[in-house]
Amino acid sequence: MASRELLIKTDAPAGQQLFLCSATGTDWNLVGDGASGGVTSFNGRGGSVTPASGDYSFSQITGSVASAQLPATVVYNNQANTLTGNQTVTGTVTATSFSGSGAGVTGVNAASLNGLSSGSFAQLATANAFAGKQTLAASTTSAASLNVPAGVAPTAPSAGDVWNTGNVLQYRDGSSATRSLVSTPQASGMQLLRLTASITPSSVGVASCSEQSFTVSGVSTTDLLLAVVQPSTSSPGTNIAIGGWRISAANTVAIQFCNVNRNNASTPTSGTYTVAIMR
Repeated sequence: MASRELLIKTDAPAGQQLFLCSATGTDWNLVGDGASGGVTSFNGRGGSVTPASGDYSFSQITGSVASAQLPATVVYNNQANTLTGNQTVTGTVTATSFSGSGAGVTGVNAASLNGLSSGSFAQLATANAFAGKQTLAASTTSAASLNVPAGVAPTAPSAGDVWNTGNVLQYRDGSSATRSLVSTPQASGMQLLRLTASITPSSVGVASCSEQSFTVSGVSTTDLLLAVVQPSTSSPGTNIAIGGWRISAANTVAIQFCNVNRNNASTPTSGTYTVAIMR
């Protein structure tokens, strides 16, 4: 047998028909996919390897792909993504947390925010109803606690409404009457003040008067004492009349009680007395 001769075996399966004589000239070696150490199976097929439907499809691939093997533009559903372009979502987006200023977020109609329902938030450009007590910040040298801008009186105010006509501050009382808060300029005018004090007068002798002093916080010696009125539910006392009053010292008012009974001593009524002063 001559060295390096070729043999074509026509009755052999496809891919196993060409043989090359060995260097020793004692045997034949299959040339191509039938050679020793060649492909013996592919996608579950053995022997002659021929193309079949589905070869190289994803269904025949197993294992996993590392993120470094994928393009940078791939978006993952199990790790953080940085989106540099506009994103349009036609379905529902669900998130457990959100961070950022939200300056570019529009068309938001959240049912709740920070665990609170939408009804728990006030809106600046519409009417709000507060079901709880509202406490304003204390005034400072640069800002008041509340400001009511000047405007016009509403045509159909509700009880409790307050407004500023530009000349006077007005409000609607519970009896559907409009009332004004009347005052004088703080820097130059007079002020009318109403103070109250709980007092317990002493007994007044027969047919006599007794001046008794009581603490009334807020009274100054420069104030003008206009009136002292006994508790609204009773008289000053049996056979007792209030004969006079004066400011005897700072935070102190002297009241003269007179007993008109000619036979017995009498004690003026104890309770909350009202003091009217002009400052």
